[in-house]
Amino acid sequence: MGLLSSRTFRQIAIGAAGRYQEKRQTMRDRIDEYRERALTEKEKIQTKYNDYYDEEKDNINNFKFVATKVGQSYLPQLNSFATSGGDLVALNSMGIDDVRKTLDNYKPIEDSYVGGTKERLKLKSNELNQNLQDQVGLFKGTSTLFTKDIEEQGMKDIQSTVGTIDTGKPIDTRVSVGEGIKSDNFVGQSKLSANIDYFYNTLQTPKVDAADRPILDANGNQEYAIAAGQQDTINMINQQAQLIKDNGFQGSLDQARANVIEKMNNQDYDLSFLTTATEDSPISLAMQNAYQQAKQSDNTKDMQSAIDELTDRNLIVIANKLQQDLDDFINQKTNEPETAEETITTTEQPTEDIPGTKTERKGKGVSVTAEDYISPEQKDINSKKEVTEDFIKQVMEKNDVNRIRAIDILKLYGYTQFPKIEKKGLPFLKGNK
Repeated sequence: MGLLSSRTFRQIAIGAAGRYQEKRQTMRDRIDEYRERALTEKEKIQTKYNDYYDEEKDNINNFKFVATKVGQSYLPQLNSFATSGGDLVALNSMGIDDVRKTLDNYKPIEDSYVGGTKERLKLKSNELNQNLQDQVGLFKGTSTLFTKDIEEQGMKDIQSTVGTIDTGKPIDTRVSVGEGIKSDNFVGQSKLSANIDYFYNTLQTPKVDAADRPILDANGNQEYAIAAGQQDTINMINQQAQLIKDNGFQGSLDQARANVIEKMNNQDYDLSFLTTATEDSPISLAMQNAYQQAKQSDNTKDMQSAIDELTDRNLIVIANKLQQDLDDFINQKTNEPETAEETITTTEQPTEDIPGTKTERKGKGVSVTAEDYISPEQKDINSKKEVTEDFIKQVMEKNDVNRIRAIDILKLYGYTQFPKIEKKGLPFLKGNK
């Protein structure tokens, strides 16, 4: 085969040079395309970081607000809440008692949530910057032997143009926490635990033998040595703890004791279970059941006793309902037909000077009236007299009725001025020394 002519060689050389320049221009165009794609991706990544930064800043601000509310003693629980991803915005919108109740469910940790803000922002920026570099790196490895120099320069150019995301100013993590907002109506779990410890290790102490082993009673329970002069205190705590459980307190007996002790030390602490039962409390259900059993046995005295117990527990609605039922029950018995058509007058108690009633029956009719005739003038005189509690008790004893019925009898005699009942809580002990 012969040699190529000069003309043919020149044509081949020109064609190769053209293709070479074409490839290099294509690479330059590709660099421009990747640069634009990288800049677009940077905008998206920067937006992601800005959103994270704003959320972190809001969390830190809300953490500060909550910390100021709850005080220094609740910072470990607040750190735990925030670190575990708790909603600080929602927490900040709660009342102080609800905030502390929520934090009581978290195990305290000493790691500072606000102190970790710098590290969290750094981790997020590193993550997003790596994503950005991965986008820039998509261009790498697309060159040929004739365009490698353009690729290397292009990579440097893209990286220089794109740079890294803007991390903004550092977030101010300074926070000043004092005692927090005081609340007379809330007792934290830590305080209740301290009260239980006071009951078991101050008012009394566990008995141990010479080998420091617990001394148990016949039932396998720990025996305790009562501190000097504290037996009455322990008895009262136990009695009131059982009382609030009967009245509907849902916690354990130890938790009931802790609440009673808190009430002893803080008279403003609202422990309504000491005076008021809930409608579905054990005492409420027991008394309603006792009433029905007494009714089946035709025992009106026990029916009234059950009603009085419900009244004492401030279950007024239930007590009034049963009182009406008892009145109807008595009236029904009173209105039963008599075989004789004679007029019978019965006196429930000796008259003397204490008001009483009498029941007059005429055939099937019946009426309850004052035991003695009271003139209008005498009723007017009685209406101006102040009735004493002692007088009411005498009427109750004579007629074997409760206080409400006794007042009704006195009204038959014209009395109108009755003493008001003042609801009093149970007596409390002095605070811990």
